[in-house]
Amino acid sequence: MRRLQTNIVVVFLGIIFAVWSLNMLGIFRIPDVLIYDFFVQSIPESDAKPPILLVEAPDSAAHEDSRYWLRFIDEMKELDAEQIVFLFMPSNAGPAFYKRAVADGNVVFGRPWSPGGIDSKPYLAPLPKGVGDLPVIYGLVTIPPSFYGVHRRYSAYQDVMGNDVPTIVNVAVKDRYGSRAGADEDFLVYFNGLTSGFPNVDIHDVMRGALVRQLVAGKSVVVGLSTDVLVPGLETPISLNSGGMSNLEYTGYALNTLLQNKQLMVSDWLSKFAIICIATLAGLVVFHYSSITVVLAAIATLSIVYILAAWFIFYYFGYYLPIIEVVLAQSLSFVFVLRSKVRQREAQVQLTVLETLHLIREKVHPTSFMASKEHWAQVLNLVNQTLYMKRVIFLESIADKHMVKEIISLNCSIDDIAEMRRDYHRSPYTWALEANGPIEVDNYLSQSAEPEVQFLVPLVFAGHLEGFWAFSIAPGEKDQIAQFLNTVRDFAEEIATMLYRRRQWLLQQDIAKSPIRKLISLQGSQGNFIEIKKAISFFSRRIEILEDALNSIDTAILVYDLFGNVLMINKSMTDFLVEFDLPAFEMTALDLAVTLTGMEEREVRPKLRYLTIHGEEISFPLTSKKGNGKSLVLSIRPLVREETGSSEITTPFRVQGILFEIVDLSDIKEAYKFKEEFFKYTNFHLKNDLNQILAVMNRIENEDMGEAEREKLCLSVKGLVNGLNEFTGLLPKYADFEVMAKTGVLPVNPRSCLNAAMRETAVEVPGLEQRCEILECEAYSLVNANPTQLVELLVSILILLDKDADESDINIEISEEESSVNIRMRDTGFGLPNEKFQRFLFEAAPLHSNDYQVLRKNMVNLTQWGGRLEASSEVGVGLEFLLHLVKFDRQTALDV
Repeated sequence: MRRLQTNIVVVFLGIIFAVWSLNMLGIFRIPDVLIYDFFVQSIPESDAKPPILLVEAPDSAAHEDSRYWLRFIDEMKELDAEQIVFLFMPSNAGPAFYKRAVADGNVVFGRPWSPGGIDSKPYLAPLPKGVGDLPVIYGLVTIPPSFYGVHRRYSAYQDVMGNDVPTIVNVAVKDRYGSRAGADEDFLVYFNGLTSGFPNVDIHDVMRGALVRQLVAGKSVVVGLSTDVLVPGLETPISLNSGGMSNLEYTGYALNTLLQNKQLMVSDWLSKFAIICIATLAGLVVFHYSSITVVLAAIATLSIVYILAAWFIFYYFGYYLPIIEVVLAQSLSFVFVLRSKVRQREAQVQLTVLETLHLIREKVHPTSFMASKEHWAQVLNLVNQTLYMKRVIFLESIADKHMVKEIISLNCSIDDIAEMRRDYHRSPYTWALEANGPIEVDNYLSQSAEPEVQFLVPLVFAGHLEGFWAFSIAPGEKDQIAQFLNTVRDFAEEIATMLYRRRQWLLQQDIAKSPIRKLISLQGSQGNFIEIKKAISFFSRRIEILEDALNSIDTAILVYDLFGNVLMINKSMTDFLVEFDLPAFEMTALDLAVTLTGMEEREVRPKLRYLTIHGEEISFPLTSKKGNGKSLVLSIRPLVREETGSSEITTPFRVQGILFEIVDLSDIKEAYKFKEEFFKYTNFHLKNDLNQILAVMNRIENEDMGEAEREKLCLSVKGLVNGLNEFTGLLPKYADFEVMAKTGVLPVNPRSCLNAAMRETAVEVPGLEQRCEILECEAYSLVNANPTQLVELLVSILILLDKDADESDINIEISEEESSVNIRMRDTGFGLPNEKFQRFLFEAAPLHSNDYQVLRKNMVNLTQWGGRLEASSEVGVGLEFLLHLVKFDRQTALDV
């Protein structure tokens, strides 16, 4: 704080010194007088009647005799003129005229004076002969001072050969009001509100008695010649665009200024210095307590208020305040305060960056794929953790060459490549590029002790070759390899995309860091902001990942704060609420709980209060209407934040939010149904085995047989009993949900899975269940399968059949053989050539149809259960699928 105060004092003194120095150098004189002229021009016209009358005489009048001018004096006296001011001395007037002027005492004459210059000498016009020794009252008539050609002032005195001689205006005022009147120094002429000028009459009108008393009485009558050689047209603040005004008019304005005591005042150096100091201090204080967003408006407001105040003071009091100096001082104050605020903000940003980076490093987040120098290692990790391969080598294309080089390997050495040329314009690289997918190659890798199949895959994105992927796998069935190569093709496309985008990102980074580019674009150091951008991008990615994770959860989730505002909602909850036309962001936690459960507010409110205070979970069953036929439970849980020692208190409770979660218990119910069906099956077979044992025992007891046959029957009974004991010992495993989930392959009822698949497909294809004709045997065994995956497989088959059937019937037949349960599904649709159909299903060719891609992926799961799928198609007949599922038996249970 002490340092900040010192800085403000130093800056305050620095601003004063800078502004005052520029003022002393005269930098502000031109803009200052321009503003002065604007003020004068902007003052509205005054209604006051000034005590001035201008009389314009032709040049010849200066040579008239005494009779002419005596008559003029008589006319003025008769009209009660207060004073007569001649800007010249009639050269041919005799002593009679001048004696009369001296006798009247209110006649003042002007004597032309020129101070001379570089090429001319000082000139004082001689007195006419008629003056003689008479004490005629006269003052000097000279060109008024100007600044860049514009006249704003009038001289009170002129230095004539070492003597201060008063000018005509000063003499006239002293003659009228006494010696104490007038001005002691040059003064600003008062033009304010007098743009229309003074009454101006021709001397001929005076001589023929055409004037009225009201026009002349009580005024100072100023007489001048039409053409004044000594004083040409004068530019003034009010005549800048009208060709200037005559000396007669200018003298009238100057005389009016002194007669009405309206000399304009300007700030002397002391008052100007004080005003600058006050303005600077006010600017520093106001700007310091203004935010960055309003500081610009603050300086504009202060400047406008000051200029308006200066105008009003000039208008009402005739005092001209410094404008440019004050505005500059406030502008410098603005620049300093803004710079200070920006530096403080930048310091805060730097501190935030450091803290954020420290926080990120504490989280130990991995380097992004784009910025990582070990990006190929990340690609290898991706492949290794998702695909089982015996050997893997990645090769990278070399820029500006048609060559590749080996980069990284897995389960082998990078020297295991037998192909030595590395030229991708030659085979086998060209073969892979033509296929645009994995191809089988012979002896690309060195010989291995174990049998393997080798493949080569190009990594191409948007026509850009990023490299190649060589790998080997164990030999297997053709269908399994085809499915695996489809997966490899998908991975290769994604890897090529990542590599291409990383290369483009690196190019952009190099361009952005180029010193020449920064110089051309006038970019300074942006290190802190780049770090901020990186930190924001990192947290944005984290938030996106969290949002994706929430949206990928089937459970519907919505989070409220304690005030009933929605903080977060996932896609499942959004879809659920949209289905029932419930506006989530317009409902409080109480409203949503009441709507979903069908309970009354008086029942729900105490429970929410208990949750808020005690922080314990509560649950409600959803109404059947909102459940949509499913078994749903609304779970409301408090979000309790751990104590972190932070001084920031957001709520008076430990509960920071309320989590609404809609839990679907349908799967658990299905699991219980599965267990029920399984135990029905088990009960049936246990009874069957017991009946066989009893039948054999009855034969042993009641029939006459030889000892050898009896012993054979006893061994048979013993085998049945042992097998029964082993099987019943495994039954608890199938009663445990966790064990069931881990095994994956379970004894399931194929008809139940078929019913579930038909219901799920009917959501997208209304009326499908009515179009399916099912022919089934009276009883059939359970099969080995994952129930969820089996339903997905059946759904993908039903969708293909529906699209081919074009709303015709779909025939489904369930039959049982010795070791399998078969589900035959066919339609009477369009069909397609069988060769093409087989390629779509079982070969590794790329597909544009999403339906076939989904079926391919689901077929991979089928092989894990020991099942298989046969399919055929005929144009005009339709599609046919035959699904073989392995029967669940006692031996299967022992093997699982």
